[in-house]
This record gives sequence, structure tokens and C-alpha cells, in this order.
Amino acid sequence: MTWQKCPCFTTLIALSIPLILCLAAPAWSGTTTTVDLTSNGQARQFIIYVPDSYDVGEPIPLLFMMHGLLSSAAQAAAPNGPYRWQNLADQEGFIVVFPDSYQDDSWDMNRADADFIRDIISWATDQYNIRTSHIFSTGHSMGGFFSYYVAVQLRNDLIKIVAFAEHSGGLIAGFWPTPVPTGESSLKGLLLHSSGDTVVPYSLTTSLHETLLTRGHLSELMTLPAGLDHNWDRGTNATQWAFFVENASDDPVPPPELVPVLNPTGGILLTMTLLVSGLATGPGRSWLKDRFATAGEDRDEGS
Repeated sequence: MTWQKCPCFTTLIALSIPLILCLAAPAWSGTTTTVDLTSNGQARQFIIYVPDSYDVGEPIPLLFMMHGLLSSAAQAAAPNGPYRWQNLADQEGFIVVFPDSYQDDSWDMNRADADFIRDIISWATDQYNIRTSHIFSTGHSMGGFFSYYVAVQLRNDLIKIVAFAEHSGGLIAGFWPTPVPTGESSLKGLLLHSSGDTVVPYSLTTSLHETLLTRGHLSELMTLPAGLDHNWDRGTNATQWAFFVENASDDPVPPPELVPVLNPTGGILLTMTLLVSGLATGPGRSWLKDRFATAGEDRDEGS
């Protein structure tokens, strides 16, 4: 497809490209892996960071970090880049995924991009014990638009983006056809934007914030200092994470306990589904045990 750049990106576009400083790399203890994945027939790639604290026996949250226009997953995951989500991942115990856009360093905001995120989620849940009630996304500039986009596109999925954040994003009406939806599937978003942004106007975020609220969604607006311009404020990483955790979904209810019980009439083993709060616990369990122990004695005598 041919992607036409929006006029709001024509000035100071370099500000949306992460700057890699020549400093010593942070001492992250986790594992960084580049993964190749075929999605919708396209060869796609993402980078995943897994903290050293990961325990396969404990479900772990998952965060997507979407890169900006003319950037890449490698720049978003760079040890000395502006984002450094790996630091917080080590502290709080979550996995970070840095997806790469397809071919042209920009997100297409189409079904293929949405399915790519779905496929990453599927891959991650196969490889790790992901806490599916705690899957979040954030992004910078065009990556912020994309963070919102995937939250909208996956909102009715069994496994969805539970809460999202946008940094220096908003929504450009008519440019990317991603209107704020109506209905029961509520979005939960944290919108961060500098009031002095000279690349993407601050008004695009205030407009998205007001529309989200009007249509029954949860939205929080965080106005950043004017002097920040279009740059990422790494000091808000912890703020974003706190928002995500606060607005996470409830964990799925465990399935009812399965208790094997003898059928006193035919001597056949059955599996009865008994609610944990009912006969499977407390006095109910004792009643079952006594009742069917007696039935077993009767059966033995009659054999």
C-alpha cells in the first residue's frame, strides 16, 4: 500500500526518531530475543525482553511498546534509547514486547497489523505463562496511535489489550480510520502529551480524551511540560504501569473442582462437578465421604 504522511509530521520529524546516546549499556538481568514470525503471509519480527525473575509457575503480565514513525523495534528496545522499559520490567516483573512495523518503518493501521499483534499474543502465551488479564500496550507518536488502534481492534477478542497508553499521539480524524467505538466493550486509556508539542498537536490528544469519555470509555489525560516538545518522558513509565495494573481485568475464575464419586447403584466411577464453595468442601465433603464409603461397603457385600 502507499502510505501518505500526515502534514503534522512534516516539521521536526526527527524528534520522533529515538536518539541513541553513546553511554554504557544498563545492566539488565533479563533475556532479550529477536523473534521471526509469519503473520498473514508476511515475514514479521519483534523483540521480546523477559526479566530474570520470570517463574514459569507464576503468570506474568505482558506489555507492548510500539515504536514511532521512521523508527523500529531495535531502536525502541535499545539499551540507551529513550524508553528503557526493561528497567521497570526488572523491577515490577513483566515481559516487554517491541513489535516491528512492516517494511516502511510506519504502522499501516490495518487488519494485517492488528493480526500481527494477535499472533504475537498467541506466540507469547504458547512460550510463557502469560497473565492474560494483564496485557497492555503503549507507544510513542505514531506508535501511540497504533497502541490505541490495537486496543480498539482487539477489544472484543477473548484475549485483548486490557488497557493502553499513548505518548504524544492522539487521533487524527479522517487520516487513520479508527473512530472511537460505542458499545459495551469499554476502552481504558492513559493519554500523555506535551502542551508544547510541535510535531503532533496537543489538541489531537485532548480531542481523543473528550471523545473517549463522551462514548463511555475510561480516559485519563496527563499534560506534560511544554518544553518536552515531542520527546518521550521516561519518568512517566512508572505512571503508565501503575495505570495499567490499576485498570487490569480480574483474573479468570478457576474451574469447579472435579471430585471422583462412586455410583452406589451400579458401582461405576463417575466424575461429579462440585463447586468449591459447596459439597466439595467443608461438611459437604464429609457427608459425601461417609455416604459413598457406606455405599462401597454395601456393594462389596453384595458381590
